[in-house]
This record gives sequence, C-alpha cells and structure tokens, in this order.
Amino acid sequence: MLLPAIQAHSRFFQESSESSSPTLKGCSHSAEDDEDEHRLSEIEATLDKDALRGARVLGQVDRKFVLCVVQLPRTAGQRLPSNNALLLIDQHAADERVRVERLLQEYVQGCRSGKPDCHPLREPTEVELSTGEIEALEKNDVLQRCLQRGGFVLSFRRVETDQDSPGTPFVKLFITSIPSVIKDRLLAERGLLTALIRDFGISTSDERGPSLLSHFGEPSSGQACEESSYSWIGILRTLPRLMLDLIYSRACRGAIMFNDILTQAQCERLVDDVAETAFPFQCAHGRPSMLPLVQIPSRSQPVHPDGVHWQSLL
Repeated sequence: MLLPAIQAHSRFFQESSESSSPTLKGCSHSAEDDEDEHRLSEIEATLDKDALRGARVLGQVDRKFVLCVVQLPRTAGQRLPSNNALLLIDQHAADERVRVERLLQEYVQGCRSGKPDCHPLREPTEVELSTGEIEALEKNDVLQRCLQRGGFVLSFRRVETDQDSPGTPFVKLFITSIPSVIKDRLLAERGLLTALIRDFGISTSDERGPSLLSHFGEPSSGQACEESSYSWIGILRTLPRLMLDLIYSRACRGAIMFNDILTQAQCERLVDDVAETAFPFQCAHGRPSMLPLVQIPSRSQPVHPDGVHWQSLL
C-alpha cells in the first residue's frame, strides 16, 4: 500500500513500459509544477549529513529503495511550511558509496604505512610496454616509488636479443605483486596490468608524481600526512583514472543490488553507514544516491481540503 501512495504524490516516479516496477526519472517541467519544483529545490539545498544521521527509516520500497523521514535544518528565508520530508535512498547506490570509501581508505592507509596489501603472483607477469617506455620507467625514480608505494612490486630483467649473436641487451619489465584491492580484475584481464602501469607513467609525468607520493605517505616527500577517516580524498586528484575505475568497479559489484530484500535493521544500518561517508549524496560513479519525494506537513499546519461540489452530484 505504501508504494502506490508514494507514486501518486511524487514526480520522480514513472511506470516503466516493460514492467510495473517504478523507475526514477528526471522531472519534466510544466507550469503547475513550479511550486513543487521550488519546494523540492529548497529541500535538496538544505539536505545534509546531519539530516541523514537523524533519519527515521520507514522501510524498504519495491526491493530497490529505502524510504526515510528526515528533518531538514531551518534556513533564513526558507519558504517551506514544514522542515520534514520523505527521502528515497537508492539501496545499491548508497551501499556502493559506503564500499568505495572503505576500499579507498584501507588502500591509502596501507600505502601510507609502507605496507600496502599486496597479492603475490604465482609467476612474474611481463608488462608488454615498448622498449622506450621500459627504459623511461627504469630511469624514472618517482614513478618507481609511486608504483612500489601503491602495491606493485617490479622486476627489471635484461635479455639478449639473440643468443647466437649477442648484442646490446634490452630490458623487460615484470610484476611480481599487485594491489589486493584490484587483484580480481587484473588477474581476469591481463591487458589491464599493462594499461595500468602505462597510466601510472602518464599520471606521474608532471607535478602529480610528487603529489601522489605525498598522498601515499612517502617519508621523503617532506609533507605531513593527515590521518582521518576522509584522508583518502586528496588522492582522487592524483591516482590514475584507471586505478580509480577498477576500485569503483569492485565497490559496484559487491554492493547491495536491486531486488535484494533488506530487513528493517539492514535498512537502518545502510542509512547510518552512508550518513558517515564523505559524499553520501552520490554513488561511486557520481550519480545521485537519494532523492527527496514530498514535503510532510507539520501537525500544526492547517489542512484545507477541497470543498464538495454538490451541483456535480445532482
């Protein structure tokens, strides 16, 4: 009974043409929606983590969302007659956000301690870079330190071009350990390792190299490392994009999915966990993780029902 009532009063739902299950959508503008849009904009503007921390969880909706009542802070000039609102939280996006921040925090802490969580490979894996790229990497001390602090163990091997006519040897690069946080994808898709090492090379070719070392806690970087539950945030600007994407992918695959049934306690724990994240209002990929549905009138707010049109009944 709860879901149809929400659908009837919320412009964020639409019926799917293939299924009776509701889907979130962006709102389409019409003249009669102006007032509702303005109020929802005010709700979105005042929604913060304190409101999430004090949320009252009503339960799971359609095995996809968690429905809450939140109390919004009063702000100067606010036109909302009530500071209570219904909030719909995407259970997958919220859990993905919780997981990705935990993964990043654990990874960065390990790197800063000088003991990143590594997965040793059964056999050294050759990284198929060009000779020029390998030579450049061998001479790039900053890049090597970034890789080592980040959980990669490198091995350079010189190989003769031809045993019958020895000449100038060339260098091959092998990896003997990889970061545990992304090991599943690297082991499943061998080409990713080469792409990732190359991406590290590009990302440390300028001032981002020393910055990345700083975020990894390199003692010689000369910068003190701030330790907090959000201390991983700074590394987002310097960690190679592919590395971030692989961590985001792991968080996504391990998160609660649509159609997963949650108990009341699990819903409450999910809301508590996402409220303590650095970026609770978006998933790992930047999409919204929650939406305000409707404003809830306060008990003191008068209700003016439409009058009965007696003439239409005669």
